[in-house]
Amino acid sequence: TRDFLYVDDLCDAVVAAIVRRPTGGLYQLGTGTETSINTLMGLLREVMAGDGVEIVHEPDRPGEIRRAFSDISSARADLGYSPDTPLVDGLKITAGWFRQEYAR
Repeated sequence: TRDFLYVDDLCDAVVAAIVRRPTGGLYQLGTGTETSINTLMGLLREVMAGDGVEIVHEPDRPGEIRRAFSDISSARADLGYSPDTPLVDGLKITAGWFRQEYAR
């Protein structure tokens, strides 16, 4: 599992840190939601329908972290951070960008 964050939400957090100038600390930036790679791939298949997305299952890599997601409570409290782009929407926007850029 991973915590997938849309780039605009990340940029909002960076701007908030610049504007609010918190006095210290580290912030985990993400959505706070754990998403399995299988769920991600299912969403990508929907978003990329007709583009030939093939899913290949491979063994875990040695030393790879199996589960990862962010605790965004400090970023919420100190930065007013609130990621609001649902994963599927971020994937649609990103897929549209790639289609536009590489259709040339």
